[in-house]
Amino acid sequence: MTSENRWAERHLGNTFEELGDFGRAARHYENAARILPDANVSIDMGRLSAKQGDAGGAARHFREALRFVPGDLEARLGLAAALDGEGKTEEAVRLFAEILRDYPDAAEAAYRKGNALLEAGKPLDALAAFRATVRLRPGHAEGHNNLGVLLGKMGKTDEAIVHFREALRLMPGHEQARRNLEAASGGR
Repeated sequence: MTSENRWAERHLGNTFEELGDFGRAARHYENAARILPDANVSIDMGRLSAKQGDAGGAARHFREALRFVPGDLEARLGLAAALDGEGKTEEAVRLFAEILRDYPDAAEAAYRKGNALLEAGKPLDALAAFRATVRLRPGHAEGHNNLGVLLGKMGKTDEAIVHFREALRLMPGHEQARRNLEAASGGR
């Protein structure tokens, strides 16, 4: 088999993944990995495992990707999310913090860290992570929505409303932000 076959297999995997045909995507990714394993195919397989709800498989593939390219941001983010999915929230939070140390502009790491901190019952730390998310990426609608939710729970309704409105400006179809805004504003 040639490298062209590997390229074709990987891109067929990408196509079937986008179409939601995860079984066929997995077969093509596995074929690509048999021809020539590398970080990209491992990341593809990790992402696919995560979409299928297999956090353990995702973690395995992302670790494999990190053996090829130890500092890869996408693989580290995927591994941290997979650890969180396995219920290893504290380990995930530590990894998100390491990612932010190495990539201080990684808004997605801040956002995912905020979600993990919420799961761990640390709302004040999550608040700081969501503030960092929207500072790093002002266009992060989910970051604005989550920040608004926490602010609302803390009684900072006016500030929460600002973030719900920003989430809706960025993503007009964001139904959760719309419901949150309606609840926070009481129809005003």
